[in-house]
Amino acid sequence: MNTLTLKSPAKINFFLEVLKKRKDGFHQIQTVFQAINLYDSICIKKSRRNGIFIKTNCKQLPIDGRNLAYKAAHILRQRYDLKGVEIIINKKIPLASGLGGGSSNAATVLMGMNKLWKLGIGSTQLCRISSQLGSDVSFFISKYASALGEGRGEILEPLNLPRYWFLLILPNFGLSSKKIYSGLRLNLTRKNKNARMLIHVLKKKDITQIAKKLYNRLEERALSESPLIKKIKQALKTAGLKAVLMSGSGPTVFALTLVRKEAIEAKEHLRAVGWHMRVVRSL
Repeated sequence: MNTLTLKSPAKINFFLEVLKKRKDGFHQIQTVFQAINLYDSICIKKSRRNGIFIKTNCKQLPIDGRNLAYKAAHILRQRYDLKGVEIIINKKIPLASGLGGGSSNAATVLMGMNKLWKLGIGSTQLCRISSQLGSDVSFFISKYASALGEGRGEILEPLNLPRYWFLLILPNFGLSSKKIYSGLRLNLTRKNKNARMLIHVLKKKDITQIAKKLYNRLEERALSESPLIKKIKQALKTAGLKAVLMSGSGPTVFALTLVRKEAIEAKEHLRAVGWHMRVVRSL
């Protein structure tokens, strides 16, 4: 086998609390990950040429060492003395959107190269390798549909959550997660939120309580970069959707519903605004 094509899913965060900055420069977090059926497609090919060669349909996506998929391939090439790899990324997940596209691509490349070259790397070791690439990568390596993430996000507890539908509002710009995190004011006295109560009401499918307990510490900081996020949240609520939150470091905003019809009706209600919208479901 010389070629392998894999799906690379997006995620949303039902909950994201930032507890402190660590000595290693990363942040200690508590988060609830949920994979969704919005995918990039990644084709990985063995190459006779030495090096890493990335092709993509997305002009804004770097194809050099700034790309997490490139970094993932570089780590495995160095460790296992591999010759060349060609990676074709068909992007559907917007860049810098808070949906984890870069982390997912990196995880998919690690898993794909492991399989294609028959490297025999176990999932625990693959997660250790992925920790060099970013805090969300371990979630995608795990293949959990949903999980509680702690530490940097790499300490994972699988969750058996019910299926939900989401209306995603995808602004036509990205936000730098590095910039959003670096702008947090963590020295303020405050009580940290806890994800356990949210997980409890998610399992009960109690939308009213879910709406009260959805939480993202990064939202306030992202709003200072883009007031549009607040406008989007308000528009979704006006359309009748109660459970609304920004995902990750933004700017994507999602509304959670129990049934697909409700998400589609809200999308039709908001169509005239001209925002890019997608109806998706949890995996």
